[in-house]
Amino acid sequence: MLNDLACVPESITRIPAKDCIGDSSERIFFIDRNSYVYAILDTRISGFFQYNDLEYRFEYLPIYIGKGINNRYLGHFSNKILEKDKNRLKSNKFLKIKETTGSWPIAIKIRDNMTVKESFAYEMFCIKQIGRLDLKTGPLTNLTAGGEGVYAYKKTEEDLRKQSEALKRGGKVKGINNPMYGVHRVGVVSPHYGRHHSVETKNRLSELQKGKKMSKEVCARASIRMRGKGNPNYNNGDKTRGPKNYQWVTLSEKQVDDIIRMYSIERLSTSLIATLLGKSSHIIRRIITENNIELRPSSTIKKYAYNKELNILAKVDENCVLPKGFIFGVKPVSDETRMKLSCINKGKVISEEQKEKFRKNIIGKYLGKNNKLYGKSRFIYSAIAPNGTCHKNIANIKEFCYEYGLKPVSVFASIYNDRPYKNWIFSRVLSRNIATH
Repeated sequence: MLNDLACVPESITRIPAKDCIGDSSERIFFIDRNSYVYAILDTRISGFFQYNDLEYRFEYLPIYIGKGINNRYLGHFSNKILEKDKNRLKSNKFLKIKETTGSWPIAIKIRDNMTVKESFAYEMFCIKQIGRLDLKTGPLTNLTAGGEGVYAYKKTEEDLRKQSEALKRGGKVKGINNPMYGVHRVGVVSPHYGRHHSVETKNRLSELQKGKKMSKEVCARASIRMRGKGNPNYNNGDKTRGPKNYQWVTLSEKQVDDIIRMYSIERLSTSLIATLLGKSSHIIRRIITENNIELRPSSTIKKYAYNKELNILAKVDENCVLPKGFIFGVKPVSDETRMKLSCINKGKVISEEQKEKFRKNIIGKYLGKNNKLYGKSRFIYSAIAPNGTCHKNIANIKEFCYEYGLKPVSVFASIYNDRPYKNWIFSRVLSRNIATH
């Protein structure tokens, strides 16, 4: 056995039997001393860098300190490895150097021929002397203090007890008890910095969030958080006011004069002016108020104005003045559309269950004081069904149409054109001319 010792590498330290525990004279212990500590340097920044009690002097700025054996110090420089690296601060720095200089950073051994424990201790010493970037104490991209780290850490009884209590609470540690409370890993310090989700991951996350609704408590907290200085647009009024706003629309002098003339002289409604000029209503109201013209009160009852030649349909107040070519009413349904609707509803049969439901709901629902629009609607409608049943004093014609599977737009068109719709005969009168009880 002793003759084989000549083959032992120099990196192995031999301990004689007299220094070992045991009585056997042939007992020999070997300690592996092939560990080393290395540094990775940023070749973009040259000079002489020496830190505190660290004896080694660097020719380039050190950006990472590590411990390894064999060729570990050369194992960082691969796109595939850096993409999987959880230390995004380090990997992004390496990739940036490669992109700028065309070559990877330099890796050098700063001390070798050490045991594992000695290399761990010296790694921690180097990191402490040079300083870490995430702690703003130095240029290193290391995210831990080095050494054995979490691998050799043994949990104490106190740690086990806290972990057990956290699991009993559902695994959630809230507030100041959470180890990440008050810690904001934003920018280059974030583990996701520079990384992008794939399309598959985005779709999967989207599917997981569909159908979820935030509770009232979460909405209330978000509302409080976004108030005042918490709002990203706080104190940015000058940046988005007036012409600086992306929604700002500039009108010519002629257009402004036309708006003022239509509103003040012709007394058209703002919605009708907006339809004629192809602008939104809020722009029309802004032009009117900027020219010191008082806006007329809007009527609660809205009507439709239609121009057959221009094929324009606009929603207007009941007391507004219509320009030439406009009439109150809706756009009549074309023969082509009527044919499409007929084909869609052809062959549909109302089940007995639906008919029974109609019979129970329809009686007294729309008549007189039972109707929620009693006394509010300007018009009262009547309808004669294909089977001869007569319905009078209908205030809410839209609800009536939905109950019977009719199209409200087509029903209104049949009223204005004075013709039946699907063998239904509708008519209307002013509510003030009849008794609605």
